[in-house]
Amino acid sequence: MQANRTKDDGVKEFEDDNIKFTGTQVNYYFVCKRKLWLFSHNMELESESDLVHLGRLLHEQSYKRKFKEVQVDRIKVDFLERKVRSVPASANDENASNVKIEGEGNEPTSIVIHEVKRSRSMHDAHVFQLLYYMYYLKKNHNTNVSKGVLHYPLLKTNVPVELTEEKEKEVEAVISDIKRTISLPKPPEAFWVKPCGSCAYREMCWS
Repeated sequence: MQANRTKDDGVKEFEDDNIKFTGTQVNYYFVCKRKLWLFSHNMELESESDLVHLGRLLHEQSYKRKFKEVQVDRIKVDFLERKVRSVPASANDENASNVKIEGEGNEPTSIVIHEVKRSRSMHDAHVFQLLYYMYYLKKNHNTNVSKGVLHYPLLKTNVPVELTEEKEKEVEAVISDIKRTISLPKPPEAFWVKPCGSCAYREMCWS
């Protein structure tokens, strides 16, 4: 649960131990920091937007068999793929086939996270949203997850994403700056970018 307190200078501080950002917040950080601030201060305007409904329809129609949104704490992923590591069977094994090795408690060796997007116009935001999901599950739930896939069904394109040590540091830097941004006493100044034309928050910035 997100907790906060206010400093003497009026800047809102968020307690690190209780911060669990959503994927939407990470996405908005790359799209527009003003939008991130507004959304993080309970101004949620996109839940009923046409683009959100179109995105949901695309998710469900493109991956009917696989699509099953999974929520963990405050993050939601489109679907998960469980990977079980296989090793060659022993020469003495009469079945002479690969042997599946599962982790402790019969958990799969690794998990691959899949996200479905409409277009690549916000590709960096998509990549870091997926990286954040992997980072979050690894750090907060000790999950063996370091690979993911971005699906762009309208473009018939899949993009693999891997959480390396270098990417972990980049995610941590993003998290730090998200904390700084949403702790500001007022939203960052508005400036026009291409997504403003279809943004649900545009009237709050340009009216």
